[in-house]
Amino acid sequence: CCPPSTSSTSCCPDGSAPTDAADILKLVQKSYANTVNGEEGCCVSVQPEMLGYTQEQIIKAGKDANLGLGCGNPINFANIQKGETLVDLGSG
Repeated sequence: CCPPSTSSTSCCPDGSAPTDAADILKLVQKSYANTVNGEEGCCVSVQPEMLGYTQEQIIKAGKDANLGLGCGNPINFANIQKGETLVDLGSG
């Protein structure tokens, strides 16, 4: 969900993408950790409004929440109708 980096720094030290599942998981963990720790990483945060969050939702999430790192607000984009069943698969 992270947009491609426009910097010359690649997520992968040698510039190639890992193919092994364990290596991919390590790369994702490191990238998110770098972002949380304020270090340069592949993932960049965007304004949460661009991802479908309302001002009310942003305020409710709190000042320390970073809603701009995900794939968007699925509830806003899903056009959920009364009576439909939802399954939350989580992101962790």
